[in-house]
Amino acid sequence: MKYNRSEIMKKAWEMRKLSVRNLKGSKWEPTPFAECLRRAWKEAKEAVRIAAMVAESKKYEWGYIIPLWLLKEKEICRYDRIVNGECFIPESKIERSTKKAFRVYGEWFPMSQCDYIKVAV
Repeated sequence: MKYNRSEIMKKAWEMRKLSVRNLKGSKWEPTPFAECLRRAWKEAKEAVRIAAMVAESKKYEWGYIIPLWLLKEKEICRYDRIVNGECFIPESKIERSTKKAFRVYGEWFPMSQCDYIKVAV
């Protein structure tokens, strides 16, 4: 993992310029640069960790598996993606949903006959 050291140093200097701390009564001094640098590195590492978590979460997609016989019964010939011999409909394509059914391509499908699964993108 590579970090942009230039940006980290700029962030540390910015922190130092903006921060002051109280030492013994009314004497105000800037926060030591080492402490600002530690905070800047910590923020950079946290940003990388969060970016990795976001990238990991995008590898999978939730959606419904509609059996092909159900699509043929409703005379729908559009197949977005075939998974295990059945049509996979991602959540983003669902037009409307209730507790018992969801609507795709202008047709309602019962949830009791469809499986809700997570599929690798």
